[in-house]
Amino acid sequence: PWPAELDNALSRARVLADPESKRTDITIVKNLLKLRTETPMGEVKDSILLEDHPDITTMINAGHVQKALKTCDKIAFLESCTVLEKTPSLLMIVSNMG
Repeated sequence: PWPAELDNALSRARVLADPESKRTDITIVKNLLKLRTETPMGEVKDSILLEDHPDITTMINAGHVQKALKTCDKIAFLESCTVLEKTPSLLMIVSNMG
């Protein structure tokens, strides 16, 4: 399941990312999710503890992932995509950036 703090972290990332169509870097190590968005206007960083997620580094579009979270209750970040699910009938796959 995705933590409630993720929606707020994505909102903060979008303040910088959306105007310039920039990516948000995702790093997950030992169940600690780190989000980082950097533009010429500044930098936004967040850290969120996850329940159980494999280690990964990828780049996402924070806006696309945040919109998908509105209808889903589970999330997994993979190397090339982000997978979201709402049991029992919805599965969404959002392509990652880069």
